[in-house]
Amino acid sequence: MYLIGIDIGTTNWKVIAFNQSGEIVASFKQATKRYHQGAGRSVWRADDVWEAVIRGLASVTEQLGSDRAREVTAISVTSVGEAGLLVDRRGDPVSEIIEWFDSRTEPQRLWWETHRSPRSIYAITGFPMSHIPSINKVMWFKQHDPVLFGRASKWLCVADYVLFKLSGEMVMDFSLASRTMAFDIRGRRWSSELLEEAGIPVSLWPSLVPSGTPLGPLTEEVRRRTGLGSGTTIVAGGHDHVCGALAAGIYRPGEVLHSMGTAEAVLMTLPSPLITESLAEAGFSIGCHAARDRYYIMGGLLASGATIEWLRELFPDLGYGEAFYLSMTREAGNSPPGANGCLFVPHLRGTIQPPDARARGAWLGLGAYHKRADLLRAVLEGLALETMFLTALMHQLTGQGIDSITVTGGGTRNKLWVDIKAAASPAPLYLADVPEATALGAALLGGLGAGVWTDEAEAVASMVPSKQVVQGNPQWNTIYQRSLRRWADLYTALQSVGTLAPVPDLPG
Repeated sequence: MYLIGIDIGTTNWKVIAFNQSGEIVASFKQATKRYHQGAGRSVWRADDVWEAVIRGLASVTEQLGSDRAREVTAISVTSVGEAGLLVDRRGDPVSEIIEWFDSRTEPQRLWWETHRSPRSIYAITGFPMSHIPSINKVMWFKQHDPVLFGRASKWLCVADYVLFKLSGEMVMDFSLASRTMAFDIRGRRWSSELLEEAGIPVSLWPSLVPSGTPLGPLTEEVRRRTGLGSGTTIVAGGHDHVCGALAAGIYRPGEVLHSMGTAEAVLMTLPSPLITESLAEAGFSIGCHAARDRYYIMGGLLASGATIEWLRELFPDLGYGEAFYLSMTREAGNSPPGANGCLFVPHLRGTIQPPDARARGAWLGLGAYHKRADLLRAVLEGLALETMFLTALMHQLTGQGIDSITVTGGGTRNKLWVDIKAAASPAPLYLADVPEATALGAALLGGLGAGVWTDEAEAVASMVPSKQVVQGNPQWNTIYQRSLRRWADLYTALQSVGTLAPVPDLPG
């Protein structure tokens, strides 16, 4: 038995086959093909995405061989949130795919602010006011290309479009719907109130289903073009962050994930949607998990691995690639815990909690006695302390206990960084070595939808490798807890500095 997860991401598009133990047995990857249009605009073309999926499935089928390809039980899809396109009644694209971060929708965000309280929108959707949600992209098309908009029958997020092309069914799962700002999260239905205010018909949005819902067999065309058999079931997947959380075994209330990528997502599972003014003010998003009848609270750090890359550019003599990570970690290890009193605030790209695009990072407490090793260690400590502060804030604002924290992603290759996290953690910290976690999460959902397992616990036990506990150094913990107690004050103190600092025009 084999399961295929398709991952349509910001950096790469992937098709990966797993066996029942969660091991990768065949894979295909291509760099994301995007078209920059200037002024902060960036799009994909639906045909590019679909052809990549077809090539990927054909490649994976060839790698498996005809006999094993007949044993592919299910396929599911995960993708970035918010990004999507308009399609006509036949499902043919009538627009390009606007990427999730595309800034053309800033005027739509401003429109909402003048017509509706951000907190009232949050009370319905659990989504903090922003330019990125899907509803703003739909409003942009309606305003700027009414002829195109008039041809549209449905708005589909990227994973929804791929699922439609695979199965012929137009649906959206709850986790992707949570990223549209058109979804009533308590009722798990489209918000007629918000859509009416935006002038968008409810009929433009597809039927809603839970992640893991079987949609039917592969279409005949896909079978012909890929060599896959008729026994493969297509299953609704989910938003990439929550699929990755599921693959890390994060689906029970009180479990927290730190996904250490270019940015770092901090996600905690909740038993029910919790919407409060304090959560809205802090900028946390609330959404439906890919696990059945589970929800999440999510925040994060915009520049996590990106800060490490910034260090590489600052200090090119430390090398490149793996050599850089080894030499940087070795040198940072020469500085004691606390970096001789040097602190680093890692807000190089602003902050999400609270939302503040003008927030800036800083090394603080510098003296003539500090060495580069102190600066390097302070960066690792600042990154760890920022995410632990966000985790503690989640606990404070939700009342949800923190039973464990699991770390995944490319940042886990940096042992010193993980050790610092473990020492600063308020709960046991686990390292999950899950290559291709988002695709694995989609594959898990495929297996659930095809009836391979009865619930998430059985699926995770079968496909997710055991986690490794990381023991925190108690002496380090004393130092880091002292820093955490004043962490919120650092942001407040730097706020005026960030506001005064000139913000340069950045490319792209």
